[in-house]
Amino acid sequence: SAAKTTIATSTASAVNVFGFDEVSYAQIHAPIDLYDYLELSFMVKLQLPNGLLYLQPSEHCFFSIYSQNAFLTVHYTTADAHAILSSQHPLSLGAWHRVEVWRSGRAVLLKIDDQPWIEDRIKKSDVEEDELQKSSKAVAYFGGAPTAEISPSLPVRNGLSGCMKKIYHNGRFVDLKRDALATRKMHQCGWDACADVHCQAQAQCMAYRATPYCRCRFPTFGLNCEKRFLEYDLEHQ
Repeated sequence: SAAKTTIATSTASAVNVFGFDEVSYAQIHAPIDLYDYLELSFMVKLQLPNGLLYLQPSEHCFFSIYSQNAFLTVHYTTADAHAILSSQHPLSLGAWHRVEVWRSGRAVLLKIDDQPWIEDRIKKSDVEEDELQKSSKAVAYFGGAPTAEISPSLPVRNGLSGCMKKIYHNGRFVDLKRDALATRKMHQCGWDACADVHCQAQAQCMAYRATPYCRCRFPTFGLNCEKRFLEYDLEHQ
């Protein structure tokens, strides 16, 4: 029974490891206490150095976490002020990293793995706190976001290429599949988009942004390289 328990635990853990491919995202309800404070922790593995990891949009302010050239950055903006924090060192691609972000009042803090906390403060906004709260869309995004939700001031607009797990949002464990209001092209980490694609004529399958493509060799063409230019057609072109 101990072996069965171990297998069950491993399976459950694997299910809660979510994969993203630049155009993926998961939308969830924002915690009701999000405007009092933010306490966010998660594990992330980057496959590419640039991508949006988290976004909390609002009419008057937004809070985002993204990777730019593998440096993890926290960007907090209100109507008349902003704070930007970046990790001291770039994250290693293909390796898991623990990210912790904390915001309370005007203070914003960031911690990566065993690196020390770094802090910044945003000046007091002229927009009242209750007005900020009323302007909230009461949602948050993980792994990316719809283009219309992303501020033009962000230097990174595509989503994460990589995986996330062990997500805690204001003390609550988040299952991005179970808790999602909407998802786009999110999948289990390590999922092979080419696994169920059968390219013909010895063509190679390649995946781009969670979509598989068969690289056809001339004279073959088609979705699975199942078609072939006829010699007659070539002679009469």
